[in-house]
Amino acid sequence: MPGLFVARHAEAAALFNTVGVVYVHPDNNIQTPEITDNLENGLRVIRVYYPVVKCKTPLLSLFRKGKAFQKNSSQAINYYIGKYGKPQLIHANILTRAGYIAMKHAERLRIPYIITEHWSRYLPVRNEYNGWIRKMITKKVVRQAAALLPVTENLSAAMKSYHLENQVTEVIANVVDDMFFQSYRPAFQDDRLFRIVHVSCFDEKAKNVKGIFRAMKELQLSGKNFFLELIGEGPDFEEVKQYAANCGLSDQHYAFRGMLTGDSLTRAIAGSHCLLLFSNFENMPVVIAEAFACGIPVISSRVGGIHEVVNQENGILVPAGDEIALKDAVIRMMENIGEYNKEKIHAFAKENFSMQTIGSKLTEIYHQAITRFKK
Repeated sequence: MPGLFVARHAEAAALFNTVGVVYVHPDNNIQTPEITDNLENGLRVIRVYYPVVKCKTPLLSLFRKGKAFQKNSSQAINYYIGKYGKPQLIHANILTRAGYIAMKHAERLRIPYIITEHWSRYLPVRNEYNGWIRKMITKKVVRQAAALLPVTENLSAAMKSYHLENQVTEVIANVVDDMFFQSYRPAFQDDRLFRIVHVSCFDEKAKNVKGIFRAMKELQLSGKNFFLELIGEGPDFEEVKQYAANCGLSDQHYAFRGMLTGDSLTRAIAGSHCLLLFSNFENMPVVIAEAFACGIPVISSRVGGIHEVVNQENGILVPAGDEIALKDAVIRMMENIGEYNKEKIHAFAKENFSMQTIGSKLTEIYHQAITRFKK
């Protein structure tokens, strides 16, 4: 799941370019590194899994883990080059380690590199961008890149507050898979039951799913007829399920569906009246763009870059943590659902989040970076 944003960007870029992906990750279940080489969704994907570094000394452990990641990443990149040739550009995703490796290999190969950043750690509400060594390396990696591509304006501003700046900075949004656009329905379901869908990784610190249940309990007391469908899995999934069972909300008003993919996921979103998120912090959840692709409006807390795409024509924003405002927003949407123009919402998503749109933007940035580098 964490790599889904990156995978979609790579697939979009592959519509117009030859793209190879190197993915490197530690694995507790192996004793020696393992490498796979496959063609997936138009991408040449090199995966390397290597044994987890075990060390009880915190500082030494951090150093050894970093060295292991760097070593295996370099071997994977060299494998790719040896088999498929030297690339014209490296596109690194998520700082700092991947950016540092991209910088070093770009220097060696005499090619440019660019960076896409998705991570919300720079946001003030998280305050997790720490450590002078990390900051020093990250600043250098960002400065020397041919371009910096944050996924929202809000993230770009947060990075600038730490002096992470590049002369070529452009927001490139997350990508929506074509299957969501294909699931678009021109009219809302009319079965007198207001259907709400929530999709997340069930990380309670970020997603505040318990807050949704408290708001839905108040909505139940107001006598409204609704059904909440919760999709996904994550570290706090079982805890949230237990909370739901004990919070007083009737189980006739909700259901946990677990992880859904493909047609099952698109049907669930497209068959709802609205998407509901109540996060404490975010950048710009791709599920919002996926709901828009299905023509579905969104209710969300006003955090991160969400306000950059959610407006009065396609949804309602509420303050983070304000459960009364969330309940009132659901009631307002229930009473005015017919006022939302599904076709317009769908068209907005296609114009801003489709594979073709993002792939074209990335390709333009690639060509500009290569041209500047040759001068």
